[in-house]
Amino acid sequence: MLAQLGKLVTITMPPLGERQQSLALADEEPEESVTPVGQFLQQMIAVVTARVREVRRLHPDRPVILIGWGVGAAVNCQVAVMEAQSAPAVGAASPGGISGLVCLGFPMFTLDGIRGEPDDPILELRIPILFVVGQNASQARCF
Repeated sequence: MLAQLGKLVTITMPPLGERQQSLALADEEPEESVTPVGQFLQQMIAVVTARVREVRRLHPDRPVILIGWGVGAAVNCQVAVMEAQSAPAVGAASPGGISGLVCLGFPMFTLDGIRGEPDDPILELRIPILFVVGQNASQARCF
């Protein structure tokens, strides 16, 4: 359905906790490692940022709207904040080239506390954001 409204670009990520075997000598056991969550989030942000910049380069006259669910929605907000801070805002209708966000099941709780506090960078965004959260969503309850 979304593809009929415009160009739909999906971004897939490697699964969190994917075990990677390191190279070992013939007489040693290979070590298994798991990507730490912080490092994985940074990889997600880098991949989304690269795709946003690629789409903007290929289609400079088209609006870019990021849609994400759960952690993906939070990553999209972070990318939008970073893009807005890195682009000149002089007369730009959508600073950084991101025209809007759709956040499905946005997680209100983070390791740093509840989202929406006065120092939350998401409050600096000046683009339309649609938050869609179900009444029984466990990650979005603020009370």
